Amino acid sequence: MSTGYFLRKYDRTTCGGVMYPSQDKFNILGLPVVRAGDSVTCGKDGKVYQIMGSVPKMAYKGIGLAGSIHSKSTCPCMAELLPSCEKAKYSTDHIVLSPSAMRASVFNLGTPQHAQAAHKPVKRPDEKLPSTCACDRDITLSEFKKIATGCTNETDLQNYLDLLNLWMPWNGISTCRAKTHFLAQACCETGNFSTMIESGGSKRSYAPYFGRGIMQLTGKANYQSYEVETGKNLTDEKNKGYELVSTLPYAFLSGFWYYCTKTKCQIYADADDFNKVVAVINGGFNGYNQRLSRFNAIAKILESEHLSLLEEENKFSFEKSEIYKNPIQSFLWGKWHDPKVTKCTGTDKNEEEAKKGYARAKYLRDERNKKRQRKKMISRLKPR
Repeated sequence: MSTGYFLRKYDRTTCGGVMYPSQDKFNILGLPVVRAGDSVTCGKDGKVYQIMGSVPKMAYKGIGLAGSIHSKSTCPCMAELLPSCEKAKYSTDHIVLSPSAMRASVFNLGTPQHAQAAHKPVKRPDEKLPSTCACDRDITLSEFKKIATGCTNETDLQNYLDLLNLWMPWNGISTCRAKTHFLAQACCETGNFSTMIESGGSKRSYAPYFGRGIMQLTGKANYQSYEVETGKNLTDEKNKGYELVSTLPYAFLSGFWYYCTKTKCQIYADADDFNKVVAVINGGFNGYNQRLSRFNAIAKILESEHLSLLEEENKFSFEKSEIYKNPIQSFLWGKWHDPKVTKCTGTDKNEEEAKKGYARAKYLRDERNKKRQRKKMISRLKPR
C-alpha cells in the first residue's frame, strides 16, 4: 500500500513550476484537482510541460488523478510535485469509482509519507515596498497589489505575480522600465488584471476569436499563429479550443508571445517608445490616456523614472516616436486627436496634434510614391 497526496490547482513543483488542471468541476477544498496530462510549468526554463503518471484506480472522467508519489513533471528537471493540502490524502488500497466516493477518501488527516510531500503551503508575508527600482529583481506582492488593482482574489494575485516574475526575465523584460511598459499594457487590456476575457466578446463580429489573455489575443489569424507556437488546437471550434487562451498558464504565455515574439514590442519598450507600443498592441490609440496614466503610476511604483528616454513632463511626443516614420500610424495619431472624429476615443482632442499626424502621413505616402515612380523610370531605362 502507498500513501500520498492529491495535487490541486496552483500547486508547485520542486523546480519552482506551477500546475494547471484542465478541469474545474471536481474540487478538493475549493480548488480543482490535477490529472495526468495536465499542464505544468518548469521553474528553470519557463516552458510548459505535462504531468505524467497517476494514482492507480483513481480517476475523474476516465483520466487518472495526479498524486504526489505517483506523478512527475515531464520538464527537464523531472521535478517532483508538491501538494499544498494535507487533507487531500489517498491510499492506493482505496478504489475510487466516483467523485462522491473520492471525497470520502481524501479528507483523511495525517502526516505526509513522501519526503517531497512534507512541504506545507508557505504563507508569504506582505512584503514592504523595496527601496530600489525593479531592475533585475522580482516584483514584490506589495508592489503588485498597487498595480493589479482589479484583482481581488488573493490566490489569483499571488499566482499572477509568480507567472510574471517567472516569464518576464525569460522574455528579456528585466529592467524596471521594460516591466513598466509591459504591465501598463497588460493592465489596460485586462482591466487591471480583473479579467482575461474581452467584455462583450461573444457579440463581436470576430467571435469566437475575441480577446483573451493578458494582451487580449484577438482574431482568428492570431489564434492560428499562436496555435503553431503552442501545438494546441486553438481553432477547434467544435471543442472550443480557443478557450484555452483565457486559462492559465496560456493567458500569460499568449501575452508574452504576442508582445515579444509576434509584434516585437519589447524592442520599442527598450527604446522607451510608449506611443509605438500602444499603436502596435492596440492597432490605434484606443484608451491612450488611460494607458499613459497607468504607465506613469506603475513607473512610480517600480521607480523606473530614472530610465526614461523619451518621456517629457509625463508625456510622449509624436515626433520622437517610431510612429512618426510610419504613414498608417501617423494618420491614426491624427485621427485619434481630431476633434471632428468622435468615434475614436481615449485621447485629448487636439487640432494641432491632428494636423501634425495627417501632414506627416501625407508626406510619407508622397515620398513612398515618388520612390516607386523613380524605380519604374529606372527599370524602363535599363537596356533589355
